[in-house]
Amino acid sequence: MRYMLLNGSAVSGLTKQVQDAILKLYPKAKIIDRDTAKAVYEHSMLVDMTGNFSTIAATIAKSLNVTLSSLPAAEATSGAGYDLLLIAGKDWK
Repeated sequence: MRYMLLNGSAVSGLTKQVQDAILKLYPKAKIIDRDTAKAVYEHSMLVDMTGNFSTIAATIAKSLNVTLSSLPAAEATSGAGYDLLLIAGKDWK
């Protein structure tokens, strides 16, 4: 699966922390890109961009303590071409 990570908080370098957390749990994960979200989010979320990974996405979301969600309207142009989009919000730990 191909991941896109977005920083949805004001914390600089947060997507690197997220990447490290994902790779610690799932060493074969393919983090393709990291960027800044178009909005600030209170809560972190994982989006199954293709709809083909609902079971594994639920498992990943639970293991990372994030919500499995639909794509926020502000990010409508983000995540195209990726399997999973993780938006790290203010609550990322």
